[in-house]
Amino acid sequence: RKGVTFHDGSPMTADDVLWSLKRHADPDMEQGDEFENVAKMATTGPHEITVSFKQPDALFTKALAGDAGLVYHREQVVEAGKDFGTPGHPDACSGPYRLARWKSGDSLTLERYDGYWGRKPLTRRVQFRWASDSALVNALTTGAADGVYAETPNTAAALYGKKGLTQHYGPSTSVLTLIPTERGGLADPKVRRALSLSLDRKGIARSGYGGMVEPWAANVGSGAWGYGRKTFAAAQRKLDALAPASPDADDLARARRLVKEAAGKPDGPVVIGTDASQGRTVVANAVRAALQRIGITGRIKTVPTSQFEEFYSSKEARADIDVLVGDWYISKSDPLGFYDNGLSTSSNNWVGFRDKSYDRAVHKALRTLDDAERARLTAGAQREFADAAVWIPVAQVPSVLVLRKGLTGPPASMAYLYYPWAADLGATGARGGKD
Repeated sequence: RKGVTFHDGSPMTADDVLWSLKRHADPDMEQGDEFENVAKMATTGPHEITVSFKQPDALFTKALAGDAGLVYHREQVVEAGKDFGTPGHPDACSGPYRLARWKSGDSLTLERYDGYWGRKPLTRRVQFRWASDSALVNALTTGAADGVYAETPNTAAALYGKKGLTQHYGPSTSVLTLIPTERGGLADPKVRRALSLSLDRKGIARSGYGGMVEPWAANVGSGAWGYGRKTFAAAQRKLDALAPASPDADDLARARRLVKEAAGKPDGPVVIGTDASQGRTVVANAVRAALQRIGITGRIKTVPTSQFEEFYSSKEARADIDVLVGDWYISKSDPLGFYDNGLSTSSNNWVGFRDKSYDRAVHKALRTLDDAERARLTAGAQREFADAAVWIPVAQVPSVLVLRKGLTGPPASMAYLYYPWAADLGATGARGGKD
């Protein structure tokens, strides 16, 4: 696209784009794994970059639509060095808003960039503040804040029906899930399948999340169905028998038989890792009750929320738990972006699932550019993942946008993570043109 400028007024060039892509491709960078199939990237015209691949990569363009495609002003990033992305430095970007002020630990203020190449933003200034769930609910209730993308269903539930606020729901890839760990209490797939059969997902949705989540039998939400919707919807329905919304007598009988057949029934209590948040506490108690129904003792280990996050990244932190009450989302509109978590080589495959046919199916799907065929292959891998209960799905979580009445424009869907939604934020009636 011609005529694009960074926020200091300098033109964005193909060299900036290429440099940014190569920066993302560095194996030490967060997006480095998105470039594993890239053989070469080069400037091939004034407004053109050509990417050559070692093999077809069906998810690469989807990755570019997220963080792997962010384009930075090379000179500003190089000048800032290791301090790039910290308070006191320019944003090095070209979007509809520029960074006006960053008060560390308190707030971040964006102002409309009049040189933006696209549609002029409706709102001149947007300020973001950080807050805990309770402080956030209070700020919206009292009018100190005008809106939020609710990070958790608990926040949305606490704001439901509040005077002067509107709630909007959209598709999401996010799912509440149980992730078995390396410790081994749920090492046997038959025990994991039994737990899935005996879990009361409907009760969790009602008691823990005010009915704002939906019992779900797959480990990725329907917001990932960017293509092949009929294929994925049909595949989802077939999983209900493995992960019922509310177990009946037949489900519980099947679960108990699986435990009897299991070669690796836990010797001691299965330890459930959680924090003290309302939703996770309800899930943890439901898991303990489900284990009890199949003759296994469960014990809950509760840690502070700040420490809870370590479970995802640290094997040492997970050493004392058998299953994590987790939540997970993917940034791509393709379920295949989740199922690489089940590959034998995946760092997120904590339970040690190893299946050559599964690995072959996922790798073949990753090389398949035809959407219909990739949907079929992905649905097959999804079934294998569910049959082995590598992770145990609990509920699908919607994307929730809460706005003060009179405000409108941003999308309710999870697209807000990678879309300049603030450019669409505006007011109805007399409020038009306000900050």
